[in-house]
Amino acid sequence: MKPRIGMLIRMKSGDNHYVIGQSDINSVKNAGGLPVLIPVMSSTEDIPEQVANIDALYIPGGPDINTLLFGEEPIIGMGGSRRSDDIYEMEMIRQAAAKNLPILGVCRGEQVINIAFGGTVYQDIPAQYPNALRHRQPDPGCEMTHSVKVEKGTALYALCNCERLEVNTFHHESVREPGRGIKVSATAPDGIIEAIESEDGRIMGIQWHPELLQQEGGVHTAVFKRLVELAGK
Repeated sequence: MKPRIGMLIRMKSGDNHYVIGQSDINSVKNAGGLPVLIPVMSSTEDIPEQVANIDALYIPGGPDINTLLFGEEPIIGMGGSRRSDDIYEMEMIRQAAAKNLPILGVCRGEQVINIAFGGTVYQDIPAQYPNALRHRQPDPGCEMTHSVKVEKGTALYALCNCERLEVNTFHHESVREPGRGIKVSATAPDGIIEAIESEDGRIMGIQWHPELLQQEGGVHTAVFKRLVELAGK
């Protein structure tokens, strides 16, 4: 049987439909996993059963995260958030981690992983981080517009076997202080954190969007293949 990859899906803002990107689903499917869509709900009571029925967890990109959940008041540059979604996702992450399930988070997914373990994020890079690069590209998602430095000795480095990657970028928030048991695995030239992972590497967060770079292959497909491989063990 194919490993079951739980993929969180959220309510579309102002609508009554759950959504997730086709590229997210295709990336998991093409890596050999079985996508299992998990709706983010207002109550966390069903999370234990949801976690029991998957082999790994994937958290896609999405809106900003409620600042009160990492102990801050919102600044002017903050976008909209949905507190109940944030709480649900963080509890899902904690329970999946407690079961030792492999976890991959992309963009917002990376940030919510970090907050789930007590870390913080920059609410708005242009407002809070002087001399930052442009982290919201106007280019299509398939275009790579800046580089990242990969830290040796990390699970990410083992996947790419290189110190430099080229990535796309669509964010104005980013990891600020890593959470408990979380280490930095890649940074942008301006110092902004671009990837994190747990000490054992079973939890990985990627700030860029590898699901939009599948045509490039390399590490962008490898992160999904690794998730599926870990889920199958």
